[in-house]
Amino acid sequence: MNELIDRLSADLAPAKPRAATRRIAPALAGGMLASLVLLWLTFGPRADIAAALASPDFWIKLGFNLGLAALAVPMVCRLAVPGRSAGRWRYLGAAWALALVAAGAMQLLLADSSARAGLWLGHSWLQCPFDVALFSLPVFACVLWAVRRLAPTHLGYAGLAIGLLSGAAGASVYSLACPESSIAFLATWYLAGIALVGTLGWLLGPRLLRW
Repeated sequence: MNELIDRLSADLAPAKPRAATRRIAPALAGGMLASLVLLWLTFGPRADIAAALASPDFWIKLGFNLGLAALAVPMVCRLAVPGRSAGRWRYLGAAWALALVAAGAMQLLLADSSARAGLWLGHSWLQCPFDVALFSLPVFACVLWAVRRLAPTHLGYAGLAIGLLSGAAGASVYSLACPESSIAFLATWYLAGIALVGTLGWLLGPRLLRW
């Protein structure tokens, strides 16, 4: 048995640094491109996109989602390697989300009572989490495929991280079509959509990432 193990391991070389990143980054880019095509074929960019680009609210919404996706990338890369955890990145991601929730709560507290419902619910609160999930699916499929080619061992957590990354990336794409601009709306319904995809990843990870 020892001789067999020695033969099998004779030609093994150590994994190259950032090997996970080099596989996951192109998959993420391809998934986001597919999401943009899906957006173009379904909703299309918002009609007032030129005016939106001049508004700080639009950039806050896009910046939050892209920032959350950026924090989720190293979580996925770490969990794609055998025996590794998400490390400090999970705490940074949680802090990023909690900061948005705090800002949304402050916005509601400072607003006139008659305006609070509009700030919180907007016009699309019922469909927003599902739209975020829809535009997350291409990213989810691409990143999942990339991670499957690596060797994750904490499959549930890896699936959760893939879901959170995909949800944040999909939310970034959806923000190009979504007319909502309230921070309270973003902190509730966008995060609900991201959490929905994260839950999907948590449930599917042990099955789809098994190797």
